[in-house]
Amino acid sequence: MKGKNLRNTHLVEFDLRNTDLRSTDLRQANLSRADITGAKLYGSARENWIIDGIRCDYVYWDEAGEQRTPPDRDFRPGEFEELYKQLPTFEYIFEQGFTPLDPLIMDRVVQAVNERHKEFSLELVNFDKRGQPHATFTVCHLEHVEKAKQQIAVGYEESRIAPEQQAQLMAAVLGLIENQNKLIDKIPSSRGLAMGDNYYISGGQIGAVGQSASASGNTFQQITADLSRLHEEMQQRSAKTPEQRAAAEDVAKAAQAAREQNEPAMWQHLKNAGRFALDCAKTVGTDVAADILKKVAGL
Repeated sequence: MKGKNLRNTHLVEFDLRNTDLRSTDLRQANLSRADITGAKLYGSARENWIIDGIRCDYVYWDEAGEQRTPPDRDFRPGEFEELYKQLPTFEYIFEQGFTPLDPLIMDRVVQAVNERHKEFSLELVNFDKRGQPHATFTVCHLEHVEKAKQQIAVGYEESRIAPEQQAQLMAAVLGLIENQNKLIDKIPSSRGLAMGDNYYISGGQIGAVGQSASASGNTFQQITADLSRLHEEMQQRSAKTPEQRAAAEDVAKAAQAAREQNEPAMWQHLKNAGRFALDCAKTVGTDVAADILKKVAGL
């Protein structure tokens, strides 16, 4: 099952002993009373998974699947459920304010931390500019929270751009994006999209969306987090008619495509999701998703 999409899958009472679940999407999967003893879980996505009554003596969280957790004993009955029902989260507060460059800086910091500490499985969940600006992160284990938080703080402070340099750098970035858009407008689409609907992604960031619009600073990680949150809200509260439920499903598919960095599929599902998804995104406050939906829909 390594790398499979098992999101929303019904796995109640399944025998998953010694199963390789590395990089598997287990979000919202129901593993109640399943047995996952000896499973390899490195890189798995587990937001809102259901593990009521799950059975587990030990698992492997490391990339190679060789380091037993716990190392010298078995989990007590109910201990795995208590520890991992929800991924441990923490926030980093932007005490000196939030700039358009911060998402790019923080994304690079997360990559650097994960290279040094693969055991963290550190993930940037979202940015929130309302109130006191902050970024939210998850890690694999509760005991990693403080160390990961320190690594994020140090990495960000070392990478943060001085205020007097920010305006100059932003002007340079916007100039590059504008030049890229002009070049892209002259190139026939090779993805079956109509002329003028130019979609461009470079290096993991959304460079341009729709008709020469810019959305600089948005990473696949941000977009995945926003779309996942939007889908959950649509599914739980907003989607009532068959058409609305279909729009919610398109948002879920767009989130999965973003996770896989499959931009053509992501754009197509977002176009299918339409105005209802955009209205929900504005209500929920998923600003990145709302901005992209608006530009994709040409609104």
